[in-house]
Amino acid sequence: MANESGHMFSTDRPIDKREEDQLDRADFAEFIATAVSNWREKDSLVVGLYGPWGCGKSSVINMTIDALGDKGDQSPLVVQFNPWQVSGQGEIVAAFFQEIRSALPQADDGSSKFLQAFDKYATVVSLVGPSAILAASTGLIDPETATALTSGAAIAGKSPGLFRRFRRKPESFRQTLSKMKDTLKGHMKDLERPILVVIDDIDRL
Repeated sequence: MANESGHMFSTDRPIDKREEDQLDRADFAEFIATAVSNWREKDSLVVGLYGPWGCGKSSVINMTIDALGDKGDQSPLVVQFNPWQVSGQGEIVAAFFQEIRSALPQADDGSSKFLQAFDKYATVVSLVGPSAILAASTGLIDPETATALTSGAAIAGKSPGLFRRFRRKPESFRQTLSKMKDTLKGHMKDLERPILVVIDDIDRL
């Protein structure tokens, strides 16, 4: 059947706003948005949207994000991460942390303990290789040594800003990954607004 333009092809493009909804799914999207906005527990919340290909999952996600925009300060900080925009495991990890970092509230004087803890953890996890991460997480080697096991040029190319912070104060990275993670989790509990990371097509990741 031809569409409005007279063509027999469909772009399979999801809708973005609730007012575009023609399948009565806007109420469901608003329900999800309300449930997420009302979550105030200290533990993380994971919400999965399941359905066969082409059933409209991306449209529901977009409408949910649209509905969250009506919640004001009650809504979480939304980070939309698209792994298709990067290639390679290392690049995906670095891009993931960078997307979250860009959505976080910035401290004018750079004194935010949360941001410092986030940058430290992101630096080590993003820049060292999988084997070094495993060794550092168990305390067999410190993160400085783990980072040194990788190519300095490759590290600088992946994330110059994080690499410069590491080079300025390498002694501040001498902790196990588990300790860094626990410190970061402690600061995240004090955030006024939680962080919502949205990943579409996670089954293709």
